[in-house]
Amino acid sequence: MKKLMKIVLGAIASVFIIVSVLWGSFVYVSEYRITTVDTSAAPDGSYELVLQAVGEADWPFGSASGRLVLYEGKSRISKADFELRDDGGNIRSSIWEVTWHADYVEVILSGDEQVDERIILYFDGKKESRQLADWERYGDAGEQECQEDTKPDTNNAELDDDNSIEFINKYRIPEQSFDVTLDDWGEVQFISRRPAPGEFGDWKVATFYLVKDEQVLYKFPYCFENNSSRGYIGIFHSVGAVAFRDINGDKKDDIIIITYYTSGAGPTGMVPRPGVTIYLAGDSEFCLAADMIADVEQHIFEKDMTIQSICNYLKHNS
Repeated sequence: MKKLMKIVLGAIASVFIIVSVLWGSFVYVSEYRITTVDTSAAPDGSYELVLQAVGEADWPFGSASGRLVLYEGKSRISKADFELRDDGGNIRSSIWEVTWHADYVEVILSGDEQVDERIILYFDGKKESRQLADWERYGDAGEQECQEDTKPDTNNAELDDDNSIEFINKYRIPEQSFDVTLDDWGEVQFISRRPAPGEFGDWKVATFYLVKDEQVLYKFPYCFENNSSRGYIGIFHSVGAVAFRDINGDKKDDIIIITYYTSGAGPTGMVPRPGVTIYLAGDSEFCLAADMIADVEQHIFEKDMTIQSICNYLKHNS
């Protein structure tokens, strides 16, 4: 009887070991195994960029983990991890586009369920990444026609004159620019301007102006320091709404703006989230109502953030 028990226990132990080994192998392959998928070499051959898959895509339609590794000769300079949301697709050579520059390499990662992501690896070891806004996504002919005035411009001299009417008109947001009559200003154009491509490295957001007869009368104060949303709720996505309302009862139209951002993190990272900007009219100027903005964003849920809900809240809580 004891001999039989030993045989049974031995068989159970063997099965357990086999199952454990198989399960460990499965977990390793699906979660941790690093596989080189593709490589790209700098034109002079001094640098090499390696695209790696880390495990496999989550079943059935989950994201896949990947990694970019930059080498100078045999020395690794830096690496950048990323998540690819591509309807369950694994990391493969078709998801990246590599461009080599004088002091860095630029990678565009594309997936069916995500906004294109740009990762830059500098030769000195620094790196940066961000999601590209819709108007920046220029690329393969046949997928999206690239208009000349929306191509990223490697010559950023124009950024030195970002108050010029030519620059403003080039990057204006037509659907959020309006002819309006304002106290102290008369009949003017309120213009929303998206960030120019060269500004985006600092997480720049939209800028707003008053213009008349092709002359800039007024540039609105920035909502963030240096007009950068870094440390706020994410990367600029779009201007969703602009309204001209008297919200403090002084008989002058104030301005409420809802701007959308994407965080790029988590399962809803690509879902635009609203942020609020409020300008109170003064004597031939507009003041950023920082306390009012904080109050609105604290008490109105993002899903309920509309011009009307903001006005209703301020009316009953001012």
